[in-house]
Amino acid sequence: MMMVLPNRDKEGRRIIMFRPGKWEPEKVTDKELAKFSVLELEVATKDEETQVNGVILVGDFNGLTMKHVTNMEKGNHKLMPSIMQDGFPVRVKAFHMCRQPSIFTAAWAIISPFMKEKMRKRIQFHGEELKKLHKEVGVENLPEELGGQLGPADDLAEAWYQQIRAEEKMFVEMQNYKIELSRSEERRVGKECRSRWS
Repeated sequence: MMMVLPNRDKEGRRIIMFRPGKWEPEKVTDKELAKFSVLELEVATKDEETQVNGVILVGDFNGLTMKHVTNMEKGNHKLMPSIMQDGFPVRVKAFHMCRQPSIFTAAWAIISPFMKEKMRKRIQFHGEELKKLHKEVGVENLPEELGGQLGPADDLAEAWYQQIRAEEKMFVEMQNYKIELSRSEERRVGKECRSRWS
């Protein structure tokens, strides 16, 4: 569902593509999806060039259905915006949304209130018209589903998955990291936040 594409754009930014229509809620919860996304971001931002230049997000919403929208647990719909904006040291420079179906309006209404104004200003809605996306990101940097030259997105996703698997030792070590809060800090953070990350 989420992958880092092999090329960088003309400004040296990593291109992170996600395809929410590929999510299978009956197999993977939205919490598990968020955890895996953090692991992917860890790998995507390991190198200094990405830390300096940042990333761009390309969302292909083809296949998004009401099943995806309704399977987000109450409270978790703000999880990914929160991770991208405040919970992870990544510089998101642009956000391209493509091939949005009619149900996208409902999904966007749920998620957009949790996005900061700075992030909202970086979002571009392309729909089915991808010429501007091609100009800004480059057809050589996109999968064929978005009119690009990189080949099928499923093949690119499989290659990225193999890169992620190669980092398994790092992920196992990361399981040992914890944040310990005092009682007063716990109260400040709040019960909702603690339960979301447990």
